[in-house]
Amino acid sequence: MTRLKSNSNFTLHLKKIYFFFPSFSIGHPFLFEQMEEELQYFASFDIEGKPLDGNKYYRWHLPPNIPASKFWSVIVYDSQSRLIISTDQLWPSIHSSSGTLIVNQDRSVDCWFGPELPPGKQHNWIQTKPGKNWNLILRLYYPTESWFEKSWMPGEIEEVV
Repeated sequence: MTRLKSNSNFTLHLKKIYFFFPSFSIGHPFLFEQMEEELQYFASFDIEGKPLDGNKYYRWHLPPNIPASKFWSVIVYDSQSRLIISTDQLWPSIHSSSGTLIVNQDRSVDCWFGPELPPGKQHNWIQTKPGKNWNLILRLYYPTESWFEKSWMPGEIEEVV
C-alpha cells in the first residue's frame, strides 16, 4: 500500500486541506500517520464543469468494487458554508453500511441528488437545497489497492433532466 511520508511538503499541504477545507474538522496528530485509513474524494462540479446546483437533479455512478475494505460514504455539504447541508432529510448521506442501499446487479451503485425524492430512489438519494450550490465528499474507509493504483475511479456527476 502506498504511504505518504509525514515529513514531505505534499503531506503537510494535504493535512491542511484534509482537515480544514472540506469540513472544518480539527484533527489529531496521530491521524496524520494513518491517512490510508480514510481517504476523501471531493467533487463540486458536474460532467459539464458546472457547479452542482440545489435546484437540479443529478446521478453519480460508482463503478463496481468500490475500493473500501471497511465501508464508504457520500455526504453533501453546502458550498458556501462548507457545513453539512441542512434539509428535511435527517442525515444527507449514502453509505455502504446502511442496510438499505440499492446495489446494481454488477455491484455498482447509483447515487441520486436533488431537491425532491425521485420515485424509487429513496435509499440512494440525498436531498439538496434549492438556491444553494453544494459539493460532496466520497469517503473510503481502509481503501484498497485499486484506489492507489488508480484502476478504480468514480464516474462523473451527470445532470438528470
